[in-house]
Amino acid sequence: MRLHRGLCVFEQWLHEQLDVRERAGLTRTCTPVHQYADGTADVSGRRCIFFASNRYLGHFSQTQTVWTGGAGASRVAGGTHVLLHAFEEEWAHFVGTEACVVFGSGYGANVGVLQALAQRDTVVVGDKYNHASIVDGAVLSRARYVRYAHCDIEDARRVLAMHAGKRIILVTDAVFGMDGTIAPIKALAALARDVGAIFVVDEAHSGGVIGPSGRGLVAAELCPVDVRIGTFSKAYDSYGAYVAGSSALCRYVAQTARSFVYSTALPPALMTQTMLHTREAAGADDRRARVLGHARTMRNALAQAGYDVGGEDGTAIVRIVIGDARKTVELARAAYERGVFALAVRPPTVPEGSSRLRLSCTAAHTDAHVHTACAALRDAGVALGLCR
Repeated sequence: MRLHRGLCVFEQWLHEQLDVRERAGLTRTCTPVHQYADGTADVSGRRCIFFASNRYLGHFSQTQTVWTGGAGASRVAGGTHVLLHAFEEEWAHFVGTEACVVFGSGYGANVGVLQALAQRDTVVVGDKYNHASIVDGAVLSRARYVRYAHCDIEDARRVLAMHAGKRIILVTDAVFGMDGTIAPIKALAALARDVGAIFVVDEAHSGGVIGPSGRGLVAAELCPVDVRIGTFSKAYDSYGAYVAGSSALCRYVAQTARSFVYSTALPPALMTQTMLHTREAAGADDRRARVLGHARTMRNALAQAGYDVGGEDGTAIVRIVIGDARKTVELARAAYERGVFALAVRPPTVPEGSSRLRLSCTAAHTDAHVHTACAALRDAGVALGLCR
């Protein structure tokens, strides 16, 4: 263990923990990035084809606003700006629910909803690969959180049967952000109905990309859902999140979700941008087709190169599972040296032994970008002995 002389006990502990992460290949860095609208970015001074953005539909038009200040207070303390109130009505109509509530972030929405709906006697049942914010929301609610195997309906049925007669919340991502797989929400909805569970779906990675006018997986599957959650920070090129459902649900969440009640409201200028971007995205079928086509091409090419890509057609996310965290970082570095930037995803974001490169395709990418990236990843993998 590396010694750090002259430090107090607390500082020594911090350095020891950082050393442990570094030796395990788990050090995270906030890399300096300047993104461009053409699917490229300057990454630490090198121009790269950029596959680490969740802006799936590309950049939308820039907006002009009359006020660039903040909201000044939470919506409970300072009231709701008329723009925000109007947008909530418009968005609820768009996704086909009675009402919606806008939150400051997707993380805050998931944490707030589960904290509000779950109680000590509640069992929250979730997919093993659910986003960290779902897990955190269940833990903060002090409910019991039980996982079923990833996208495994029979295991979900088994877990739900174990808790029959209890108050249950069944929750899943629609599209799993680190995996690119699509949840079987129709089958899950039927299970929820059979046991009287509250069914919650997080549309973070499906909103804007999947379904009619990009309304998400729930709309594509015509699936009965009690609570829909989504974000505007990915395909919609903005920020903030929403919770949509019945009028009673939204009133209750606005009364009891601590991440809503005790957070400053989003700035009016940002809500103007979100409103305009969501309207533009609704008519962007060409962008949706382009990004899904890019992902399909990339997935096929990387599979032919011998990589474990997994995932499914119909999402913008492509994964390359390597397993070992250090080798994953080496592949990301080798790709960067060849002009391609992709995110190395390691534990605890994914389970031990399943570290991977995650590539987000966007409508801003060109066919040439995709083919160049696949060739670079193949060459890098061959050099490292990871693919043929």
